[in-house]
Amino acid sequence: MKATTYAKALRYMNAGAVEVLSQTENVIVTRVKGDTGTWLVVGDDNGYTCTCPAHTTCSHIIATEALVKP
Repeated sequence: MKATTYAKALRYMNAGAVEVLSQTENVIVTRVKGDTGTWLVVGDDNGYTCTCPAHTTCSHIIATEALVKP
């Protein structure tokens, strides 16, 4: 994971770019306004997925995780 990925995630968090669309005990869905588009992130007991083209743990997922984890 690149350090820039974490920096982007922090920037998204600080800018208020992460919006929780729905959240239950086991599932969270967020919309993250990134640098190149707006992406949906879904997190559940099996992990997180994002609709962006990164195909890996992206800054959108990290920002969502940071939002929900103390």
